[in-house]
Amino acid sequence: MLAIVSILLMIIVSARLVKYFRYIAEGTLAPEFLLLFIGYRIPGFLELILPLAFFLSILLAYGRMYLDSEMAVLSSCGMSRQHLLRYTLGVSVVAFAGVASMTLGITAWGEREVQNIKDQQRSMHVLDFISPKAFSFIGRTGMVVYAGDMSEDRSEMFNVFATRHNLEQPEMRDVVVAAKGHQITSSEGERMLVLEDGERVMLIPGKHEADVVKFEELRVRLPQSVVVKQKDVEGMDITELWAHEDTEAQAYLHWRLALPFMLPILALLAVPLSEINPRDGQVKRFVPAIAIILGYAGLMIWARDNIEKDRLPVVAMWSVHFLFLALAAFLNRQIWKDKKVMAASQPSRKTSNEEAA
Repeated sequence: MLAIVSILLMIIVSARLVKYFRYIAEGTLAPEFLLLFIGYRIPGFLELILPLAFFLSILLAYGRMYLDSEMAVLSSCGMSRQHLLRYTLGVSVVAFAGVASMTLGITAWGEREVQNIKDQQRSMHVLDFISPKAFSFIGRTGMVVYAGDMSEDRSEMFNVFATRHNLEQPEMRDVVVAAKGHQITSSEGERMLVLEDGERVMLIPGKHEADVVKFEELRVRLPQSVVVKQKDVEGMDITELWAHEDTEAQAYLHWRLALPFMLPILALLAVPLSEINPRDGQVKRFVPAIAIILGYAGLMIWARDNIEKDRLPVVAMWSVHFLFLALAAFLNRQIWKDKKVMAASQPSRKTSNEEAA
């Protein structure tokens, strides 16, 4: 199971890294916060990865035992399918506790820490993203800045070179050379990069004509520090979600409560689905099993999103569980029949033993 969790987690983290690297390239996320962003988001990834990994682990482990005829040996030693199902449900209780600990507390804590990082990021100056004697790209301004030197407290840069596309005439390019620069925040709360004592050259690439303007002060509006959006409900704990009656909070409340119950239901589904004929191979059962788990997870997410948009009642989330619980009962019908047969045969065996005595 650990190997499957690692592979699935690696896939999801890699996808998130691509997005975070784009934010770093835009200058809207400081590189030193990257690992913290990923680390605090991992519990949120695991709460859905663990049920998938648990289900696949049962399929692969039991399927291999059927292929190697180990299940036949266990059956001849008195290990029935009812015993196997009970043992699997016992293990699912441990997995249930792990997922519940994440959905009921750890994930919300991680989201709150991410929000704290965002708040810290917003208070940072754009000069914190600039390294002396190196070209730096500043966010959605499209500006590339080079600073020859910086003050010790990184509040001011000197011998500044900057270039970007002209906002009024996109075909033109602005090249700015300034003696120094610093960041300010206007009365409206907008952040601005202020360049002092320099020249602004407006030119069209490939042509020899250019307009040169000298300035004492040039202000450039800067974008917000972090473009990653986060819903407020993601950082709320269960008690806070319970107190809110809006559909968004209720959707996430029932999502967190319902998600751990996937584990025992998936255990009930995985045991009969892993039972295969050694001559058929694992593919025959593996393909429908993958379709079932993807459908299960997809319907849970679909129910949460529609409850959040007030298109479905909260009972829809639990209806998904009951749907797949009914499917598990159908797949395990032979096990229930075998149990009844064994219960009916026990009195007759007892009678025959008494007659023999």
